[in-house]
Amino acid sequence: MNTNVGDGDNIGDECEHIPKTSMKFPTKDAVYDFYKKYAKSVGFPVRHRTSKKDKEGNLIAFVPECSRAGKKGSRSKNCLKPQPSMQNGCLARIREKIDYAGSWVISQVF
Repeated sequence: MNTNVGDGDNIGDECEHIPKTSMKFPTKDAVYDFYKKYAKSVGFPVRHRTSKKDKEGNLIAFVPECSRAGKKGSRSKNCLKPQPSMQNGCLARIREKIDYAGSWVISQVF
């Protein structure tokens, strides 16, 4: 599947709003905005998990994920009043890479 999504495209169809591998975007911000819209429609917030740069310092890959990913570890064993945690082990994330033409491509959907 080779789907191009531009900055100004309206995503009215639900099947187009779901991230899929090999979707192309003109910029990193366009990918992030697309994933934020998807996350909002499904019901989870998004944060940047990690990114990768080449030797010159240019961004070549990044991974946004659900901001509730992971589990908060407890430092004490017998806590009288444990504080609630927003982290619940959410596994939603995507991985993007820049291709040879300079477009951002979703390479994996988790």
